[in-house]
Amino acid sequence: MPGIEPPFLAKSLTSSEHDLYAATVAGHLEQVVETAEIIVEKTGWAILQVCQLEEDKLEPIKRVVRVAALLHDLGKLSGDFVNLIEGKDAGPQVVRHELLSCWMLENYEPLLRAVEQYIGDTMWGMLAVKAAILGHHLRFPDGEQTYYGSGELKLYLLHRRADDVRKLIDRTLGEPVDWSQPLSSFPRSRLFAGDYEEKVICEWKENAVGLSASERKLCSIIRGILIAADALGSVRSLSRGDWVERKSVDIRNIFSGIPLQNELGDMIQKKLAKVNTYSPEITQFQETVEAAATYEITVCEAGCGSGKTIAAYRWAKKVNRPFLCFAYPTTATATQGYADYQQYLQSAGKKLHHSRADIDFELLLNQKDGQKEGAFRALEHLLQPVTICTVDTVIGLTQLYYSSLCVLPHILQSAIVFDEIHSYDENLFASLLRFLKEFDLPILLMTASLQQERREALQSLFRELENEGRRAAWCKGPELHQSIPRYRLHAGPSLPKEKLWEALNRNENVLIIMNTTDRAMDLYETLKKEAADKTPGAELFCYHSRFKYRDRLARQQEIVEAFRGRRGICAITTQIAEMSFDVSCDVLMSEIAPFSAVIQRLGRLNRTAKPGDSPGRAYFWMPESISPYEKQRDDVYLTEKILRENAEKPLSQADLSILLATMNTKKREVRQMLSGWEELPETLTGSLRDESSLVDVIVKSDFEKTGGRKQASRSKIMEYVLPVNRGKLPRGDWMKWRHVYIVPDEVIDYDEKRGGMVKGCKSGKSSG
Repeated sequence: MPGIEPPFLAKSLTSSEHDLYAATVAGHLEQVVETAEIIVEKTGWAILQVCQLEEDKLEPIKRVVRVAALLHDLGKLSGDFVNLIEGKDAGPQVVRHELLSCWMLENYEPLLRAVEQYIGDTMWGMLAVKAAILGHHLRFPDGEQTYYGSGELKLYLLHRRADDVRKLIDRTLGEPVDWSQPLSSFPRSRLFAGDYEEKVICEWKENAVGLSASERKLCSIIRGILIAADALGSVRSLSRGDWVERKSVDIRNIFSGIPLQNELGDMIQKKLAKVNTYSPEITQFQETVEAAATYEITVCEAGCGSGKTIAAYRWAKKVNRPFLCFAYPTTATATQGYADYQQYLQSAGKKLHHSRADIDFELLLNQKDGQKEGAFRALEHLLQPVTICTVDTVIGLTQLYYSSLCVLPHILQSAIVFDEIHSYDENLFASLLRFLKEFDLPILLMTASLQQERREALQSLFRELENEGRRAAWCKGPELHQSIPRYRLHAGPSLPKEKLWEALNRNENVLIIMNTTDRAMDLYETLKKEAADKTPGAELFCYHSRFKYRDRLARQQEIVEAFRGRRGICAITTQIAEMSFDVSCDVLMSEIAPFSAVIQRLGRLNRTAKPGDSPGRAYFWMPESISPYEKQRDDVYLTEKILRENAEKPLSQADLSILLATMNTKKREVRQMLSGWEELPETLTGSLRDESSLVDVIVKSDFEKTGGRKQASRSKIMEYVLPVNRGKLPRGDWMKWRHVYIVPDEVIDYDEKRGGMVKGCKSGKSSG
């Protein structure tokens, strides 16, 4: 209608989006408020459990969350932001919108009084509101922000174009705010802005001294709820009706869960059909793990081939939570776990229909590329009844990592399985201990073996938790199964090729494990040339993490099927074969690695052995380079010594566990990790691991197959993504699709059977 000014926008629009309801500040705030309400409605019981609060706290929590969602983006009603969105001549913003939102709450007295009256007389409530507002992009304080300028930064909360925002605030708080009073501008002064940021932090911490541990934890959880609500509440809605009738219904379904008990029951039967028959002892072990679901924490310590995976699903079925989360130690093992999930629980995954394309990431994310990708993955987890992820995604909650906070509402309702905990690095294991202490959730810890210092750290924590009424069960694997002498070790100077050819000519299946991807690919090429003369009928495969995703799944399926149904097979792999790799070989050949890794590798050998069977043969040698285990050099050399001392002896899984427990290494203290819960209102972002040496690329021809920028979706792109060494990628002004670099085809040397690398570059250091 001519003469009517449009409402303020939270994002810029294309010409086809001029009526997009969700793009307005008021529309976005309303969607986030209602999404937050859905989250608290569905997860309130879990919030109370984790924070150890009584049920009468639930209504105050709902009000505090509602206010935080209502006010989190008020700072977008500022001169700099409006000019930026509307395409006017504007430089960088003087101050981030999160800080301006907090400024308006604190300095507009009528709004402050109305909020205080609404949330009630609770110190934690106002502190939680401010911490959530300031931290919903995890950029407070912003160390990269440069405050500059002069004059006044106009704030438009009282402007006529913000009438829809003010009406929304009045409706949500239930009483009209006295909007007649003026709102002062924000001084354009580096000194003022920096001083205000410091004042906010100091006052928050001073006021938070009186908070209980439960209330402090609650403040962090509310921040996480706002982050998740901001993510899902950014869905593109053309109108209010479109939001109410369609999009909000989809979001409600996300947090409603599905009857996982039936799905898990079906999965267990399908999985059992893939194995021959478990012995009564293994079945009894699985029943013991299932029965331990009545404990808050369960440790499942059992050797490879003892049925731990089915035991885990039986445990999850017994726990009966709305969601199930499997946390794996690496991206590679998580990918394999996901492939297993797709195979056995595909029907469950298809019960949620919520288009990822509908999430408006421009509204959600004002992050660096790495943080964006973490959030994309986190949002994908929200859309699944079973979350398959790396352990960082879950335990990152204790450090307030963005991708972890995005899935917080999902995790709060989940039963959580941490797999292969022996393989965690020091930071990950220390953070796991912190997570176990902070989050009262049903948790299953799985491992084939465990270092002595970690065993002692867990036992110490369990004694502490027992004083709080939280019990832990420790389930040992089937004794007879683990006492079978299934391995005979050999230690030599190099790969015993003659033994390899002899084994293949006897139609035995051989698994070779190298410590780096480059050495695995080189050996595959060498053996492929020699095999034509040495063993013409043998089949050779190469498998590691540096395949395009679609080819990697194909190679995995080929190898698993080959090992199960054919003879004379040889697979050259890397550490990727240590965990979640369901094959059993007759002969294992491996470079020497830390002893805990050697135990995992031996878990691929002679898995189906029965009492009286001959031990499988395992050959080990010290590689020319100790990479990628430079930080574990002492462990590697000690492992070599142990292997030589125990050469030719028949050994069982129980024997290996004893050797691991008695290794004469320097006594290590398990690292203590501070928790990000204790750092409010600041936020800690990043990764619990060192920065990856790999970067994802897609070659131009594959990118065009996905439909290019106009039609590509994440699912299409990820089929063709290839991880390569970051430092070896030639410098160039490569285009990007999200976090993925689009590179010319001639930059990559790729073969679908061998894998890929940057042409002419081998680092020798990349594992996996």
